[in-house]
Amino acid sequence: MINLICIKLHANYSEECERDEFSDVYLAHRLCQLYELMQFVKHTSRTACATLLLGDLNTYDYEVGFKMLTSHTNLIDAYIEANGKVNLELEGATCYSKTNYYNRKPTTIKSVYPHGIRIDFVLYKSNELTEMKCVESRVCFSKIPNSPLNFSDHEGVAAEFQIKKKNVEIQLKDENNLENEEEKEDVLDSYEKVKYIVTKCKRSFRKYQVIFTLVALACLPLMLLVSLNDTYLNTFKDFAFSLVFCFAICYNLVRSYEKKHLENTLHGLDVIINNHKLKKNV
Repeated sequence: MINLICIKLHANYSEECERDEFSDVYLAHRLCQLYELMQFVKHTSRTACATLLLGDLNTYDYEVGFKMLTSHTNLIDAYIEANGKVNLELEGATCYSKTNYYNRKPTTIKSVYPHGIRIDFVLYKSNELTEMKCVESRVCFSKIPNSPLNFSDHEGVAAEFQIKKKNVEIQLKDENNLENEEEKEDVLDSYEKVKYIVTKCKRSFRKYQVIFTLVALACLPLMLLVSLNDTYLNTFKDFAFSLVFCFAICYNLVRSYEKKHLENTLHGLDVIINNHKLKKNV
C-alpha cells in the first residue's frame, strides 16, 4: 500500500519576511499546520509500504518548520535526493521564477532571490520491507504550449521512483533515531524555535482580544446614549455601532479558537522536546 498525501499550507503574504520573519503574521499558523501534518504522516505511514507527501508547503527547506517535519517523519526530499544541492540559477525554483508570466511584478522576495524560491516539494519515505529510491526529479508544467502563459504562478515538481521489496525480516526501529549528537542538537533547536514563534503569536492574541473587548463594551453605551436629531442619522449610527460591536465579538470568538489551536500545538511540542531531552541524557 502506498500512502499519498497532497497538501497546501497557509501562504505568506508579507513582502518583508526576508528581512524580518516575524512580519509574516501567519508564520505560527503554518508551523501549527506543519506540526499537525507531521503527526498525521507519522501515524498513517506505519502500515504503508511507502508514503508520498506532495504539495505547496509555503516553507523553505532550511526553515525550522521543514526541519521539524522531515526529522520527525524521516521524509526525504526527492529533488535533493536525485539532483544533490539545488542551484536555483539553473533549475529548481517552483515560485517567483524569472520565466513565469504571473511573477513579473517586482517584489522584495524577487530582489533577494532573483532566480525564484523552492517551496513546492515531493517528499517520500518507505518502511523496513520496502526499498524506495528517487531516480529523477525535475521542475515541470511551466509554459502552456503555444502560449506565453504559464499553467500556474507555481511550477510543478515531477519525481520518478524505483520501488521494490526487501527480503529481510521486520525490525522495529525508532523513527526519531538520529545519527549523531550534532544532528540531535539541530533538531532540538528547531523544535525550540517553533515553540518560541508559536508562544509569541499566542501572546499577541491576548493583547488584541483585550482591545476588541474594550471596543465592544464601548459600543453599547455609545449606541444607547448618543442621540442625533435626524432619524436617518440615528438609524445609521445604530447600524454602525452594531456592526462594530458584532465584528469585535466575532473577532474574539475566532481568536479564542485560534488561541486554543496554538495551545494544543504547544502542549504537543513540549512532549516532543522533553522526549528528545530524555533521550539525550540517557
